[in-house]
Amino acid sequence: MKKRIAVLLAALASLLAAGLPSAWGEGGWVVVADYRMNEGGALRTGGGTLLDWSGHGLNGTIGKHIRFGNLVHTYFAPAPDYDPERIDTVPNYEALQPGDRDVRVTVRFNTTMTGGGHLVSFGQTPHDMIRIQISYSRLFCDWRGDAYDGHLARATLPTAFNDAKWHTLVCVKNAGGVWMSVDGSAWVGSNAHPVGAMRMLTGLSIAGKRNCDGTAGHDCDYYMGYVDDVKVEMR
Repeated sequence: MKKRIAVLLAALASLLAAGLPSAWGEGGWVVVADYRMNEGGALRTGGGTLLDWSGHGLNGTIGKHIRFGNLVHTYFAPAPDYDPERIDTVPNYEALQPGDRDVRVTVRFNTTMTGGGHLVSFGQTPHDMIRIQISYSRLFCDWRGDAYDGHLARATLPTAFNDAKWHTLVCVKNAGGVWMSVDGSAWVGSNAHPVGAMRMLTGLSIAGKRNCDGTAGHDCDYYMGYVDDVKVEMR
């Protein structure tokens, strides 16, 4: 009986190794940037510096119409069609360029929005990009690189996450595909379409797109809700 169990466990381990991303929680990951929204103090608006807590100095800018302080950023609802001061922005630092490295992006958020909005945008259509969005309560991790002929590689979950509770979303890209996990859930994704090397032409933004004007076809996809951490890791 023990021998049969050992054989079954070995077979299961082989299956998992073949079908799921390996070693997500193990060594090798380096925190490139960590935007914790830890400015502190009373809630306020007026803009300021979006601090990178990784120690690499990849600071950004807090939009003047974002409410921040008390260890969280609040992105007002309802969102206008166009307001470049309601997103956090980060310059297009060379250190944030993924190249052909594995990438892991973690976002902690809380929302009740029923439409669609971008939690994180880095790069922009039709070029290389990372797009983490909530659309009609579902989460999507979208990637575009040089190995997928201009198309998107996507990981998504059918579950609704606009329940006014805090959730932690992790999106991963490696040589084999793209994956996601929410609140420690099992990894889901696709290994059918490798993303390849990535080089973004537009810097990272939080809670909406930059280079938009709110008109048809150029919407800004503003997120409405709370965010208290965006972390980028590579290996």
